[in-house]
Amino acid sequence: MVYSKEKLATDLKILNFIAVPSMEQLKFQFRTLASNIHPKRNCGNYLQFSKLSFAYQRLCYICLNPECDFKSLNFSYHHPIKLYDKLYFGKYRSKIPKIVKTATFTLRQLYHGSVYKVNVKYSKICPDCMALRYCEDNSPCPNCAGSGYISFYEKGNYDFYNGQGLECYRCRGDGECQLKDRGCKTCEGVGRVSCEIELEVKVDKGSKHMQKILTPIDTLTDYTGDYTRFYLIVLEMKDEKYTRKGNDLYTELTITLRDALTGVDQLFTTLDNRKLRIQSPPEMILKPDQKMYIKNEGMPILEN
Repeated sequence: MVYSKEKLATDLKILNFIAVPSMEQLKFQFRTLASNIHPKRNCGNYLQFSKLSFAYQRLCYICLNPECDFKSLNFSYHHPIKLYDKLYFGKYRSKIPKIVKTATFTLRQLYHGSVYKVNVKYSKICPDCMALRYCEDNSPCPNCAGSGYISFYEKGNYDFYNGQGLECYRCRGDGECQLKDRGCKTCEGVGRVSCEIELEVKVDKGSKHMQKILTPIDTLTDYTGDYTRFYLIVLEMKDEKYTRKGNDLYTELTITLRDALTGVDQLFTTLDNRKLRIQSPPEMILKPDQKMYIKNEGMPILEN
């Protein structure tokens, strides 16, 4: 695409500007116009919405690079709906912080697998209002653009399918934001409530040092699709007898000079208290720091 001053004038006309505006003016104007023709609204138009979105993205580049050469411009575009959601929900959508804790395990516990119990304090979505956010009185719900239901689209597919049965979580099908004086008394309009839960985190066999184990705390999500995540970081304690390198286990055996010359034959105990015999051929002369191995007796292979 070869950009020109004529196309710049067309983009400015689409967003009701005469001259190139500032970034704040451009963002505000885009949100205002896009909310009126959003495809989720009954009166929405996806074709006009796409033209508006693409014009906005081109003007953003012009605002940031006012002295650019139009002939050398090569634009790449974001999906119109995803761009709108990112801009519009920025002031309503608070990122849910993840909860991270560490726990130390012995090598024997990681060999057998373990269950770690921990008390976690977190904030969950208010069950009464489903994390309803308040905005200006009598304004259309920005989640469904006033339609009362949520449309959905497939990734990479620019065709929209209206999900009539998917009631909007934010306005509960009303299409308008809830007034704060008639709002939720449980969370007082914040959208989240504090609580505490005891989690049982399963540490699988073969888990490694500094491995992160994800455990969803609450399956209830708000209209953003976010949910509280808990991460347990596994710390491996050094073992007196065994040294772990990847999935291999190393241990040291002290032998006599006679055993080194005539062959070693010793028993040693594994992490699951089994007795293993290690033997060397009689004709092999063992040297200091020489390695011998037994197959399939290392750490369990971690699934997935």
